[in-house]
Amino acid sequence: MSQENIYTTTDFYTTAVLVYKKFKVIAINRVGSGKTKKFVFEDTPELRETILSYMNGEMEGNLREFRNAIDATKDMVHSG
Repeated sequence: MSQENIYTTTDFYTTAVLVYKKFKVIAINRVGSGKTKKFVFEDTPELRETILSYMNGEMEGNLREFRNAIDATKDMVHSG
């Protein structure tokens, strides 16, 4: 996959939203020697639309499932 086809973020809640919406995390990279992690996704128009919907406060969904996605994202942040 080329660099043009990836989307990366260090934002925890953006990552949780993407996990909630079933976008696949393709890599998790540590930023420098700190605790920050960079999450890597395949960049698609659907992914960009999801991010815009979230950022603009237009996203709707199941809060319990979103809470589960937050927990899964926390697990990814704190693992390895």
